[in-house]
Amino acid sequence: MPDFAVETLHAAVQVILEEGLQDSDYMREQTDLVLLVRSDNGRFLRASDVEKRGGDEIFYLWDEAGERIAPAPGGHGLDSDSLVLGDLRPALEGSWLVGTDDGDAVAVETVYARLKRRLDAEYRPEQVERITGIPAATIRRFAREFAGAERALILSQYGSCKFYHSDLLQRAQILLASVTGNIGKAGGGWRSGAFIAMEGLAVLAMQRDLSIVDLLLLAARSYFNEPEENLADFAKYFVPSGLWHYVHGGLSERSGNPKYGDQSQTRSTEEYVSEALDGGWFPVRRSNPPKFALTIFGNVLRHSRSGDLLRKKLWPKLETAVAVDFRMSETALAGDIVLPAAGWYERVGFKYIPGLIPYVTLADRAVPPHGESKPEWWIFHRLSERVARKAHEQAVDQYLDYLGHKRSLTKLGDAFSDDGRFGPDDEDRIADFILSISSASKGFKLEDLRADGHRRITGMGQQGGTTGIYSDYDERRPLVPMQWFAEKKKRYPTLTGRQQFYVDHRWFLELDEALPRYKPPPAAGGNYPLTLSGGHTRWSIHAIWRDHPWMLRLQRGEPVLWIGAQEARRRGISDHDVVRIYNDLTAVQARAKVVATMPLGFVVMYHAWEPFQFSGRRSHQHLAPAPLKPTQLAGDYGHLSWSYAHYEPGQVDRDTKVEIERIG
Repeated sequence: MPDFAVETLHAAVQVILEEGLQDSDYMREQTDLVLLVRSDNGRFLRASDVEKRGGDEIFYLWDEAGERIAPAPGGHGLDSDSLVLGDLRPALEGSWLVGTDDGDAVAVETVYARLKRRLDAEYRPEQVERITGIPAATIRRFAREFAGAERALILSQYGSCKFYHSDLLQRAQILLASVTGNIGKAGGGWRSGAFIAMEGLAVLAMQRDLSIVDLLLLAARSYFNEPEENLADFAKYFVPSGLWHYVHGGLSERSGNPKYGDQSQTRSTEEYVSEALDGGWFPVRRSNPPKFALTIFGNVLRHSRSGDLLRKKLWPKLETAVAVDFRMSETALAGDIVLPAAGWYERVGFKYIPGLIPYVTLADRAVPPHGESKPEWWIFHRLSERVARKAHEQAVDQYLDYLGHKRSLTKLGDAFSDDGRFGPDDEDRIADFILSISSASKGFKLEDLRADGHRRITGMGQQGGTTGIYSDYDERRPLVPMQWFAEKKKRYPTLTGRQQFYVDHRWFLELDEALPRYKPPPAAGGNYPLTLSGGHTRWSIHAIWRDHPWMLRLQRGEPVLWIGAQEARRRGISDHDVVRIYNDLTAVQARAKVVATMPLGFVVMYHAWEPFQFSGRRSHQHLAPAPLKPTQLAGDYGHLSWSYAHYEPGQVDRDTKVEIERIG
């Protein structure tokens, strides 16, 4: 299904450019389509190519007014961060000879020229119709209506991120929205999920030596004790789980298997991984395998693709596994120690703030914690005190953390409590403290939220990653993503300072993904006729309540596979039969749910079933090898540089190939 979307989107862009329906002024100002690319090596023309001691962060366009190359506004190597063109008239299409600093001449052309040549050669509507079955006339009509709309909007969200080539799909979507001039304008553009951060603790930690952050951010193993540390350092303490599991959890034998990845790769995935790790692009170390695991807000053995390998390869390395949870999840069941956390309605908290709903919402305590359960704040406050006491008794103090910074164990309790400022039962005071320093909630108090349930935000928080909305906040106006760039003409946080559709990172050039394009999905799991997809279940919130008896009574009570009537008839499968779902990796049992609405070639298992709910504890996640995509390991390239919730290799599952047979 995503394949059809990518090719159709490119066909629509081809029609728009061929028929002159694009917003050329917008493209000249906002995008990299006017930037010059060297014909000899496929790299952007940079100042380092044409000037002695020229920088790599200044890029060039062809100025039609002056008949010469000129630095493109927006480049990070320029004094100004403005995209305003002034007297420049960037050429969209053309090729020229440009002198280099070594005295030679090199041929250059615009990104637009390269893009148009590829679209004309590979993505004309008639060509796409033969592949997708979507009539060329329909594609042309869609393209004309999209380009002709006063505002056109593409809603993407996170579902497409679960395919191997999801980046190519989203680059195609954004390209269509951009050539029509829709991005950064009210009612138009491209939308994914975005959040407004309650960022107060991290920001305050940058301003002074605020030790209270220490164990609030324990999951990141981050201690803000040195004044020079900042948010960039903080992000390095987060680790991309897919890559970490590849290295330490044994997933390399599946995620790195060449049978399951991009067949156009000329090098192994392991080579890309090694280059990324050796280059320091990710905070993942091959040395010092883990001995201790503390899970706080994850159920790693349930949600990880190929979680069975983690159980076999990672768990034996651990001397101790501790789970802080309010339910006996698959991971809690595998723990040596389970610390019972208070449930959602037994503690004070704040709902995350999606960009679509600009309110700080209180998730308050409705009843006291049940039994021995305690809020996480209490748990980690007590743990920090106990660790500090033991360290003092055993005369163990200084140690080096994950990134080599010196830390003090004997002062851990004081650090967490801010020298006794906050006690283990001070949940309400902590909530007030967070509200008082977060830009999204300045001026609020906990009593205000308890009275109203919610309050409209007062600010946008830290920008970047999934909180990257890049707009001013005004409660009298709709929130328009990318307003800073389209209206204020500020540079984008990309390598070129512009919307960037051409990526000249050497890996992208090597894999022919410098421009947006279509690539077929991998055969993840082997050469089988059905694609296993998924989605969010209506009977739980992820895995929470997925095994609850009352919720199970509202459905069939056990794992269910949705299969189309035609595919079921071919295999002699009737509704509610027990079926075996298998591929190269393993086999899983479930009940068949035969439906008329499933497309041919696809089956669906809605997410969050725990492995212990399956026969033999073999989950549908164990069928997914989740191949790593090399371009998502790229680093040292402007915006293609790993940080938490920004750019990282994912564990994809929607390309998993399977076959099904009736067994009962």
